[in-house]
Amino acid sequence: MPATASAATRPMWVVSIVDDAEHAVTRDDLAAGIASGSGTYRALCQATVIPPSMTEPPGSRCPYCTAVLRLRRRTTA
Repeated sequence: MPATASAATRPMWVVSIVDDAEHAVTRDDLAAGIASGSGTYRALCQATVIPPSMTEPPGSRCPYCTAVLRLRRRTTA
């Protein structure tokens, strides 16, 4: 059976107005962004995510974030 990420380690996909892409952001990075009051978050690909209005439709997923997640799955499986 493949290993699955727990809710604590599974990232959330957040759209960024910088590139209109969805980026994977960890729970810890979401908390850090909220605590800083900046309204920005650090994605797995190291991009700075600036979320748009919550009414914006999702964009395509960031290929770099997707690659980081695939690599993590391979090394933890």
